[in-house]
Amino acid sequence: MNSRDDNGYAVAVSGDLFFSSKIRQAAKINNVVVDFVKNPDGLIDKLASRPPSLLVVDLNYKKIEPLELIKVLKITPGLKDIPVIGYLPHVEKDLKNKAVEAGYDIVLPRSRFSREVGDILKRYTGI
Repeated sequence: MNSRDDNGYAVAVSGDLFFSSKIRQAAKINNVVVDFVKNPDGLIDKLASRPPSLLVVDLNYKKIEPLELIKVLKITPGLKDIPVIGYLPHVEKDLKNKAVEAGYDIVLPRSRFSREVGDILKRYTGI
């Protein structure tokens, strides 16, 4: 199944309740289904079993290795074309550069991600 065929479905990897709430609220308003992943164990298998239209990653989430995650994702057949957006504090310029180099499609400061999350979900899930 092509990830684009499952419109309205995204996966968010985050342990931050504030941002999870913002994503959840934007998803509800825009009629987008978002699965939240707090435990990264088996994440690639989960994504492979139902490829989302979009993957959103909190680059500061301590339970994941965001640079390793994107490297694995981008070489995995059936997952490598999933758009991946990372967000982080604006002061994390080094991490931003590393994330872009590693393969994140877009890396946004938390403030911008927070403002645009509804539009981002709509744009990438085809709603």
